[in-house]
Amino acid sequence: MLRAYVVMGAGNLADEMTNLAGLLVDAGVSAQRTMQLHVHVLEELIGSLGNRSARHVMSRADLLVLEVMAHLADGYRWRYDDECRPARQLDLPGF
Repeated sequence: MLRAYVVMGAGNLADEMTNLAGLLVDAGVSAQRTMQLHVHVLEELIGSLGNRSARHVMSRADLLVLEVMAHLADGYRWRYDDECRPARQLDLPGF
């Protein structure tokens, strides 16, 4: 996703970012672990690039991780809300 984000930008990857964040929330991956994963992939990606290219990729990577973290926070907030206020079946009329 990072490579695609660097080339295409955020516009075409909004659904993928949302899906990725949903998978991370479902798997119980923490924000810290997500950031570690991101940094690991980023280090592999910029290892063979020159300084100027690496700076460009890193600035795009910063934007990507910010967006993914926002989606991740939303996912955990929704999960927390669901646990605090679980769905309740309404009574049938006349009972």
